[in-house]
Amino acid sequence: MDPSLALLLGGLGFLLVLVVVPVLVVRDLSRGYRRRSFWRLVNTAKEVQCPNMDLSWLNLSWFVLRNANLTGADLTGSNLSGADLSGADLRGANLIGANLTGANLTGANLINVNLSGANLTGANLTGANLINVRRDKRTKGLP
Repeated sequence: MDPSLALLLGGLGFLLVLVVVPVLVVRDLSRGYRRRSFWRLVNTAKEVQCPNMDLSWLNLSWFVLRNANLTGADLTGSNLSGADLSGADLRGANLIGANLTGANLTGANLINVNLSGANLTGANLTGANLINVRRDKRTKGLP
């Protein structure tokens, strides 16, 4: 094979890898990328700022999310057991089916939060703002 042709084909192969691989990463790992981004955000921030973020079905048990801004966040089915959410702003958040057993929600803002099917057994709700909280017969642990 002519060396210039081999160089050209090698260059095309490299170009194909550069074009195809990112598409596959975005297409196949989009949920994983979202989750890794959240972990990085939590690990590097003094206060978590995640308004309107999709955090559904994550295992956040024992996370320290003190004073976090989680307004409008989707936490459907997430495991927040034992998490420290003291002073967190969860206004309008969706916590349908979330596990909040033993969570610290002291002073948390839970105005307009959907807690349908959520489990708050043993959660500390001292000073939490529970105005207009949505719940259903499956919701456990609310006063």
